[in-house]
Amino acid sequence: MSADAASLFERAEDYSKDENYSAAAPLYDQAVTAAAGSASLGRYLTNRAHNSIKLKRYAQALQDCDEALRLDAKNPRALHRRALALFYLDRFAEAQGAFNDAKAAGFEGDLSLWLRKCTAEMEREASGAKVVSAPTAAAAPVVHKIEALPAAKKETPAAAAPPQPVGPLTLGQKTREQWFQIANEVTVTLLAKNLTRDQVSVSLDEPTATLTAKLSFPADGSEFVRSWKLFAQVQGEPAINLTPYKVEIILQKGSAYTWDALERKGDALPAVVVVPTAAAAASVSVPEAVVARPNVVSEVNYAAYPTSSKTLKNWEEVEAAAKKAEEEEKPEGEAALQKLFQSIYGGADEDTRRAMIKSFQTSGGTVLSTNWKEVKEKDYTKELEAPKGQEVHRWGEK
Repeated sequence: MSADAASLFERAEDYSKDENYSAAAPLYDQAVTAAAGSASLGRYLTNRAHNSIKLKRYAQALQDCDEALRLDAKNPRALHRRALALFYLDRFAEAQGAFNDAKAAGFEGDLSLWLRKCTAEMEREASGAKVVSAPTAAAAPVVHKIEALPAAKKETPAAAAPPQPVGPLTLGQKTREQWFQIANEVTVTLLAKNLTRDQVSVSLDEPTATLTAKLSFPADGSEFVRSWKLFAQVQGEPAINLTPYKVEIILQKGSAYTWDALERKGDALPAVVVVPTAAAAASVSVPEAVVARPNVVSEVNYAAYPTSSKTLKNWEEVEAAAKKAEEEEKPEGEAALQKLFQSIYGGADEDTRRAMIKSFQTSGGTVLSTNWKEVKEKDYTKELEAPKGQEVHRWGEK
């Protein structure tokens, strides 16, 4: 393997760790090409798959993982990333098998939640559930992390171009975005440090619901400029809140209902059902949908989480089932004793707790009493009896 391959890979890793996945992608491509036939190729393919998943290029990630597993069939990271790619491609049964393979290969992360997700998705597919969207009231706050902007489509060059040097990231390029919403507000957060008010410019075009922000960084002369075609109408001037670590842009919704995303698809604004402001402020609910099943039409109220699935998921049911199984699990031996002690102690008054602690400790674990009137005057150390063939020894005695 050439030194160029290692250098390209390290630079790609730096960009990926800084969450600049678009800049990392071409460097990973060059590193994989330069490392062909080397012992490091499997690692390069596996890490490029992780970068591709972040860019939502799931088919490419799956291809890289399959190639890495041809080199090492027990590569736990390649198995895990292959499972993620399959899940995001809605191939849930295959994903479940891949997650189990990763677990068997020694993957160190907790895969139980992903396995439950696969099971829930397969059950929903088997039931033939079909989701019909409906306008909803505002949901509880959900943070959506915007990891990278869509990469521009590139034309395939006639010949491979030589690697182009990539300079260090500017402060403007390092700026990251997040957003969240509550009943009547949407907040866009720009993660940038130590900005003053005169270095932040925000404007809103109400008729087109277009928000524009410009951040200036005097330290290196760079800028961050971004426009969002908002999902729905907002009203009034944006409020700006500055902290040492971020810039918050707070927008008032034109109608109190849940946005599906920060930005809309296309230029047309969606038609909305206006929810009375007072009613929306009084209670916050999760999105609702009508789920059609064979011979059954029912209203469901499922918690909404970011997902690539085309079907609605009720993770509350999954979590409730897991919690119930946990509660029904019957401990044995010392674990059972500890659980009994905890259940009695947890619901007891102060005197009962004192009695339990003193009797248990001073008797060497042979007595557990809840009667404080009896315990407070009693010295269990004098009544200790040793097992057959042994004797009680008290500290300080010869």
